[in-house]
Order: sequence, then C-alpha cells, then structure tokens
Amino acid sequence: MRASFGLNGNVNKNFVGNYTVQGSYSSNTYNGVTGFLLEGIPNPYLKWEKSRTFEVGLDLGFLENRINANLTYYNRLTSDKYANITVPSTSGVTSVVSNNGKFQNSGLEFELAFRIIDQKDWKWNLNWNGALNKNKVVALPDNGLEHNRQDAYQVYTGNKDEKCG
Repeated sequence: MRASFGLNGNVNKNFVGNYTVQGSYSSNTYNGVTGFLLEGIPNPYLKWEKSRTFEVGLDLGFLENRINANLTYYNRLTSDKYANITVPSTSGVTSVVSNNGKFQNSGLEFELAFRIIDQKDWKWNLNWNGALNKNKVVALPDNGLEHNRQDAYQVYTGNKDEKCG
C-alpha cells in the first residue's frame, strides 16, 4: 500500500508574465510625438494557483512477480485558478489576469502486467492499463448573469444538484 499528500503552487506562464503584477507601459510615436500607453493592468492581488493532491494506491505481485497489479485513486483540488477577465476595451486593454474559482480532478488508474515468457533470449510481456477521470468545476465567482453564463453557455450554477449545460 502507498499513500501521498502534496501541496504545490503554479505560476502559469501563459497567464502570468514578467509585469502582470505591477502592470506595464509601452511607448508609441504618433505625428512625431512619443507617448506612453498602458499595456497591462496591474493586479497586485494575484496569487499562485494552488493544488492539493491526495493519492492512495495498492501494488500487488503474484507468482514471483510474474503477474503484477496496480490500482491508484487520486484527488486534486486546484484553487485560485488563473483566468483572463474581459474588461471594456475603452480601458486600453482587453483583459486582466485574475484568480478565480476552484476545480477538482479525481479518478482511478489501474494496470495489469504479465510476464508470459521470461527466458535469457526470449521475453514476452503483456500489459494492460486504463483510467477513469472526472473533472468538476467546484466554484466560480458570480458574474451577475443568469446561471453564471459566459458567451451564452451556463458554466456554473452554484447548486450541487443542478447540472451545467
């Protein structure tokens, strides 16, 4: 038997650049005059994405390890996920990076391995594996629209019984 628990942080480079927290400016020349414009809205409250992972597994061997089995259950909860939040383009930018929501990834993995022939000059192994995975949105901030819709799709209801669609 084996079990593990871990906490880790993530700074996704697709969302968080060198100046995401403090904002950035760029220069532009128009009609011979140089000016500066806001290139990214600062977000000093931006945090790392955090993942809490729990895993438990069972490794079994039979007939002098000619038959091996592995069964693993895992559960990962990611919080403070990164998202680009659309802002009015009149602000000079189209989105700002923010932490929002939680999602959960859990599942079951299995493997069966057979050493059918194990001789000096000839080996034959047969392996079979599979996985069942479930992803679930646990929480999203309320965006003020009916059923928390984004681009006409309902993404989260807030009710555990009600399905999103």
